[in-house]
Amino acid sequence: MKINSAALEKIRRICLSLNLIKKNEHIYFSKLTGGVSSDIWKVNTNSKVFCIKSSLENLKVDKKWVVPKCRNQIEVKYYNEAKKYIPHSIPQILAHNKEANIFAMKWYNPSTYKNWKSELLKENIYSNKATHLAFIISKMHNETSSKQEYSSLFSNQKIFDAIRIEPYFYYLAKKYKDFSQIIMDQTKSLINNKKVLVHGDISPKNILLSPKRTIIIDAECACWGDPAFDIAFFINHFLLKSLLLKNITNELINLAISFMNNYLKLVKWEDPKKLEKRIVKLLPIFLLARVDGKSPVEYLNCKQKNITRDFSLNMLNEKKYKFLDFINVWRNHLE
Repeated sequence: MKINSAALEKIRRICLSLNLIKKNEHIYFSKLTGGVSSDIWKVNTNSKVFCIKSSLENLKVDKKWVVPKCRNQIEVKYYNEAKKYIPHSIPQILAHNKEANIFAMKWYNPSTYKNWKSELLKENIYSNKATHLAFIISKMHNETSSKQEYSSLFSNQKIFDAIRIEPYFYYLAKKYKDFSQIIMDQTKSLINNKKVLVHGDISPKNILLSPKRTIIIDAECACWGDPAFDIAFFINHFLLKSLLLKNITNELINLAISFMNNYLKLVKWEDPKKLEKRIVKLLPIFLLARVDGKSPVEYLNCKQKNITRDFSLNMLNEKKYKFLDFINVWRNHLE
């Protein structure tokens, strides 16, 4: 395969700026796929393998989506704090160039560290990992809830708005004017219930699974916020895949239930019932956003999108505040 000399020089300059290679050291590299917000390369030298992540200002989606590149710094900052509480569940950072918004991290070989989204699409569920993930996220939320210094250390609401609120909430509120007040009320709820350090992008594509470890990557949305966001954001992916993957629909729904139950049992900073209510009210917004927002899922066909859209719009008007009630309506909607 012919190597693009300009691309090679770019990667070489990045590696040198991070002090990861020597001036005349030979490297091999390949660009990795899967994300819309950053350029990611795998780099091989004669002695080591690592990844480089460089944030983009214009995200790789159909709709115009511009986000500050400094979120790369937030991601590194999140990992530096998270390693105090969940050291075996975050990637190892090798180097960081703050000014260039670039960092390097350990390469996690896919033969050992399976991407959960890829595995789910092959109908490999790993249901036991739901319990482990519930423990990891609850620990992160519990530990940071008592440390108010994070409210200022991660006071990046403008970036969170650009990455999450605008494309998921404001965009839908403009598209569905009859539901705009409901959607905006949930936006206000997120702002009024900032209690913990949230990851902001917990989804199967950002979770690597090995026999001994569960690693959460891509923390560039991290901020001081409402824990309901992390949980609803994660669960909505499994509900969508329960619609897509008919052979394992029940297993995926049960995984979501197991995750939710195990997480709520470990909540210490507030009444779990109040948190559950906020999660349930967010779920139809997330489901709707994944078919009609700025970053729709790529794997649903038109019929499946219509099912999701119909369910979500109906649930926005429903006053169901218990997760199991919500799930039962979802099950019935799929039949």
